[in-house]
Amino acid sequence: MKQGSAINIKYRLIEKLVKTEDQELLKQVESILDGKAYWESLPYEVKEVIDQSVAEGEEGKLEDHESVIKDYRKKHL
Repeated sequence: MKQGSAINIKYRLIEKLVKTEDQELLKQVESILDGKAYWESLPYEVKEVIDQSVAEGEEGKLEDHESVIKDYRKKHL
């Protein structure tokens, strides 16, 4: 990335950050810039669903994309 380009991006981000009132967004940005793991910033419920999905995948309980789309089309189209 060119230096001028990086500076332009930084200024645009600063402008957006100053204008926003979204505290959740600001916390997320702060977390990213502080180098905190994204996982730690996720709500408990989201972590729980992800953990469950990983476990199901490891147990071979997941369906491939084509099967899911085929079933969806049968039911909804």
